[in-house]
Amino acid sequence: MKIDTKYYGEIDYTKDELVVFPDGLFGFSQYHDYLPLSMEEDDSSLLILQSVDEPYVAFFLIDAAALFPSYSTRRIMLSGSKFQ
Repeated sequence: MKIDTKYYGEIDYTKDELVVFPDGLFGFSQYHDYLPLSMEEDDSSLLILQSVDEPYVAFFLIDAAALFPSYSTRRIMLSGSKFQ
């Protein structure tokens, strides 16, 4: 499949590469499928999460550990949450 992106032009991708948000993202509920793209080939600490439905919808992501090496995450379980 192909998409046209604002930052990289036309890109080939497979459905297996997509990150799918069934309910969309807050404020962008109409867009469900995104393609993660590395900003630099050898470095995955900076990514663009590119909507495959709209070339002008993209989110910049950064690995917090790249900025703060001691950064760690905690998993919190919420009762009734669909993310359990």
